[in-house]
Amino acid sequence: MAVVRTTLPEPQAALSIPLEEHAFLFYASNFVFRPDDLPEAGHEYSTHVLFHWIRARPGSPLHHALSAFSQASFGRARKVPQAIEDASRAYVRAIGETHKAVSQQSTTDSDQLLLTIMLMGTYEVCYTPSPFTPSPAD
Repeated sequence: MAVVRTTLPEPQAALSIPLEEHAFLFYASNFVFRPDDLPEAGHEYSTHVLFHWIRARPGSPLHHALSAFSQASFGRARKVPQAIEDASRAYVRAIGETHKAVSQQSTTDSDQLLLTIMLMGTYEVCYTPSPFTPSPAD
């Protein structure tokens, strides 16, 4: 029996999906509990993020905060430096948009704003360097 070598197809399908979408799917698969996964008392804010994200306008603080968190999570887990850089930029946009939303409280959905702030807090705790962490030179 002869061994026939075949070439593997190029991974074009995965590469054609934008990095931000890969990160979003990673977030949805790894950080979101569906309402039926846990009893009501066990739900935390991530259970509600996607519901409010769908309702939020593109460019909203929640869109930027979720983009930052999902790209940082994906970038760290899969070792993708570009995702981590994009996460930092999205986080800066989230800060600016959140500042605007807080100052225009009457036009802001308070649930979306609360979820935004919670996501940003989790981002800060998980994905920004601590001032108490020694630098590699120390």
